[in-house]
Amino acid sequence: MHWIMANGNSSGWQGRVNSDVHSIEVHPSSPELVYAPTGGGLYRSLDGGESWEQRYAYYCRAAWLDPDDPQHLVLGPAETVDRGGRIEESRDGGQSWQPASNGLETPWPRHMVERFYQIDDQLLAVLSNGELLASPLNRLSWEKIQAGPGEVRAVAWIVE
Repeated sequence: MHWIMANGNSSGWQGRVNSDVHSIEVHPSSPELVYAPTGGGLYRSLDGGESWEQRYAYYCRAAWLDPDDPQHLVLGPAETVDRGGRIEESRDGGQSWQPASNGLETPWPRHMVERFYQIDDQLLAVLSNGELLASPLNRLSWEKIQAGPGEVRAVAWIVE
């Protein structure tokens, strides 16, 4: 494995990724398929980061890629930082999006999804207000889960 600088700029157009990158998601079936949730939207690269195209125009920090279907992804966009957050889903590689917030009252006025984690057949969402949500992967229907008081900022999975 090696690292190279990705093409980027502050405006995020003309084949480049927005410079406010929150995470890099590489699809398990192909290192050439890369998504980058950014302050300027969700970007996709089909050539390992050489060139980029915007697939969603709103602020986002978190994306989950279905390891079994490269066209299926889940996104946690917001109108702006921590305002108007929600969960959406695409089954065509980000060309079209549908709400995927079943069980939730969205948009959230003051928070958004920070990270998604897959654990077995569950998808977890860590929110910027410290809440933890869970949904079965086969049907996105969310419920709040939390083991004890305090805010969740990350998730650790221990295999026994």
